[in-house]
Amino acid sequence: MAQQTHTSNASIIRLCHKVNCSGFPDLKIKLIKERENQKFINNDVNFTFPFTPADSLNEIAKSMTDLYENGLKLLYSSLEMAKVE
Repeated sequence: MAQQTHTSNASIIRLCHKVNCSGFPDLKIKLIKERENQKFINNDVNFTFPFTPADSLNEIAKSMTDLYENGLKLLYSSLEMAKVE
């Protein structure tokens, strides 16, 4: 990663620590998990304005359902079961 970004190994380690990772292997695992979680999230939902006044009732209901579903998926993906237990 250091070679690809034209930085030093120490910079990569500092980046890992800034994002609360113990090292580069931990960062890789977290990045892979995040990428996997993004597969299940509908990115078409605008979290700021999920619907407009011109939308039909069905479109509003679908947008709100997608909004809540995405929120729950994000919450579930961020849970650390070991800490919850």
